[in-house]
Amino acid sequence: MDMYVNNEVISSIQNERVKNWNKLLLKKYRDEKNEFLIEEEHLIEEALKCNIVKTIIISEGCFDKFKFDNTFFVTQNVMNKLSSNVSEVKYIAVCKKLDEKLTSSNKVLALDRIQDPGNLGTLLRSALAFGFNQILISDNSVDIYNEKVIRSTQGAIFHLNFLRCNLIETLKKFDNYDILAFSLDNSNYMSEIVVNKKVVIVLGNEGKGISKEVFDCCNKKVKIEMNSFESLNVAVAGSIAMYNFREKNSDVL
Repeated sequence: MDMYVNNEVISSIQNERVKNWNKLLLKKYRDEKNEFLIEEEHLIEEALKCNIVKTIIISEGCFDKFKFDNTFFVTQNVMNKLSSNVSEVKYIAVCKKLDEKLTSSNKVLALDRIQDPGNLGTLLRSALAFGFNQILISDNSVDIYNEKVIRSTQGAIFHLNFLRCNLIETLKKFDNYDILAFSLDNSNYMSEIVVNKKVVIVLGNEGKGISKEVFDCCNKKVKIEMNSFESLNVAVAGSIAMYNFREKNSDVL
């Protein structure tokens, strides 16, 4: 493909391209177009490695470090229209969504009705760090392509396998796994249980926890030892759980 860089600076937020890019801030249009936006150099570099970048948008006056096919320069006013960031963004990319798949993995993270984008982003970063490479996300959880989720992952999103699904039906496929529900109800401490190498960690909604239907799919109930507080933020709890059950410690706890 020939290099195409549009030398004309787009200055109007009424420009048809700008309006189409701007729509990707909404989940409805991300689903319709099968595309999403990412911001700034690090995330764009990670997306380029995955070959999912379709368009790069650069603020006028900034260096074009990517030399990518289909690059556009725009005014900062246009960039601000496309970004939800409070600071001025200089680089934005339009990407095609990642392929959703269920892979063979010994370490799986299942998320039931997670609503906070920051929590989801943090959980994805921890999942990558501790070897939980398969992520199951319930249909009623926050969109993984929400701009706040993307930003919170710091690029981890491009190195994980995702499947948005009906958790109840999908968890039934993991019949030879220890499926751990993290809950305070009738649970054993992490240090009191032994698990095999194949583990699914299930985390629930920030306020309501794991739904009863998903809870019933789990074969072990687990809680984290704490000195005083009864509960932790789901991203903190999930990160501790994934660290504890990472590959290194999966045989004997």
